[in-house]
Amino acid sequence: MEFEKEVYAMKFKVTRTNTTDEKPCDGAIKEIYSLIDKRHCMIPEDIHNSSKYKRFYLKWHELGTNHRITDDGIERELQREGWFITLDSLEELIKFKNSVGKPCIVSTSGNINTIEIYDGYRE
Repeated sequence: MEFEKEVYAMKFKVTRTNTTDEKPCDGAIKEIYSLIDKRHCMIPEDIHNSSKYKRFYLKWHELGTNHRITDDGIERELQREGWFITLDSLEELIKFKNSVGKPCIVSTSGNINTIEIYDGYRE
């Protein structure tokens, strides 16, 4: 019995360690995306009352949309712009890494899969 191979394309936000807004690689397309901002406190007021979050000078509801309370904290969606590529397989990910000629760090941040092209030092 033969099984058909299902292909699930994955979209990755691509960045370079040393640059911020420049196109990071060939084939990358600039897109607007929704970043889910999660905080592990049960009410927005906890952000403003905690010394850990003092740097967030804006009230929670002043930025973003779809503010909500979840089982493990609070969330909101923030609109951001970034460079994206779509890869269909692990083999394509390996080809991508080889084509940029630098180490790549693949991770997930919130709801966004990311590839950082590590082309310089960072702490």
